[in-house]
Amino acid sequence: MPPVNQQGSKAGLITALVITVILLMVTLIMSITANTNLTKQKNDYDKLKGLYEKIAKTDQLVADTGEVAMIDVAKEKLNLDAGSTTVEVALAEIRKLTQDITGTPTPAYGDADAKAADAVNAAMAVLKNPTGPAPTSAPAGSAAPMPAGGLVGVIESLQKKLTETANTDAKKKLELDKLSKSLEERVSGWNTQFAELKTKGDEAEKRAADAEKSKADLQAQYMTKQTTADDSNKTTVDATGKQLTDMQTIVAQAKAETSKVAKENDSLKAQLANFRLDVKDAAIRHADGTIIRVPSNAVCYISIGSGDHLPAGTTFEVYDKNEGIPGLGKDPLSNTNLPIGKASIEVIRVGQNSSECRIVHLQPGVTLSEGDIIGNLVYNTDTTFNFFVYGNFDVDGNGVYTAQEADVVRSLVTRWGGKLSDKIAVSTDFVVLGQEPQVPILTKEERDDPILIDKLNKAIEASKKYQDVINQAATLHIPIMNQNRFMYYIGYYDQMKR
Repeated sequence: MPPVNQQGSKAGLITALVITVILLMVTLIMSITANTNLTKQKNDYDKLKGLYEKIAKTDQLVADTGEVAMIDVAKEKLNLDAGSTTVEVALAEIRKLTQDITGTPTPAYGDADAKAADAVNAAMAVLKNPTGPAPTSAPAGSAAPMPAGGLVGVIESLQKKLTETANTDAKKKLELDKLSKSLEERVSGWNTQFAELKTKGDEAEKRAADAEKSKADLQAQYMTKQTTADDSNKTTVDATGKQLTDMQTIVAQAKAETSKVAKENDSLKAQLANFRLDVKDAAIRHADGTIIRVPSNAVCYISIGSGDHLPAGTTFEVYDKNEGIPGLGKDPLSNTNLPIGKASIEVIRVGQNSSECRIVHLQPGVTLSEGDIIGNLVYNTDTTFNFFVYGNFDVDGNGVYTAQEADVVRSLVTRWGGKLSDKIAVSTDFVVLGQEPQVPILTKEERDDPILIDKLNKAIEASKKYQDVINQAATLHIPIMNQNRFMYYIGYYDQMKR
């Protein structure tokens, strides 16, 4: 047996001892670290557990009485017990909101946003292109059918209704275009007949005038010859008398022909009047838009803008959405039953699809509401109306009626897209009359004054022309109105008095 090396054994023993001590130290450090982490996690768990118990049992997260009151109101609206916790109330709110959006009694929360977005996008597509093809539905099986009670169902119903309305409007417009074309053709034919009848009437009047002249000449000759005739020229006088009788017959025939032409002319006018568009109700009561927002008593917003060719400065009369715009009335030349609205407004800023207006005048005790309708008889995006303006007007309200202020009325017509007629014709849509001329009554002494007599004659002539305008408009069934009625129909009455 070889001898043991004591020096080497001691060195190995020391090495093993050092390694063992190091391992023990590492193990001790790891144990302390693990115990510290475990203690921290346990403490965090205990805090979270305690916090949850407070939320679930005592609602201690509700910081103030205002929030507590809101929680109590929510419990009442959701038919929850008074002892329900905040978490239970929140879950009930989520279920109710998701049901309102999807229309599903027990909805999956994740589907609500997607279904609402799909329905809104489909509705927006129809709004951007009302006459285009209807948007396609979602693929089969991708979502359950939406009941009419949910928000999605409501949006889809609105989308369907909007598509149907757009298609109906397109069909009506096509039918209206056909009717307008047919009416234009008829009017063209009637105008030709008018020209022919006028030519015949002029010829008949000329023949009648010639015959009257010849009759007068022959009658003078006859009377002269009859006075100075003797036996030698009696035969000549008799011949002249026969010529006079024949001429009287010709005159009678010419008058009969003239009367016939006049009757045909009146009959044709009556036919034209029967085919006139009923502008009295359709155009006068036509609403140009609606009130969409009323932020204050000084400003409101309307539903039309630059896309409707709306110029800034246009005025409108505002009427109740349930009552509409009043008709012309039985006595449109009087100031009784004027079409006074809730307010008059003026466009001050034009947007693409809506415009800002200032409220010029608001009737006492009245408020504007969303949905109230607005109207201006001259402004119309679908057609252009022809106006005949006649007489003296008092636009500035100083009590003096002048012919110059009639030009102000004419400028309002042209400013908002209307046309002016220089006389009443079948193409005239509306007649706006100024003050009726007053015929003075002169005393016996005043009748000796040539200046007053001249004024009287001029007043009589003006009154006759004024009445002729009324009669012509009545014959052609053209609506007539006075200055104040017209100003209300264009929303300018209160502007006029400023």
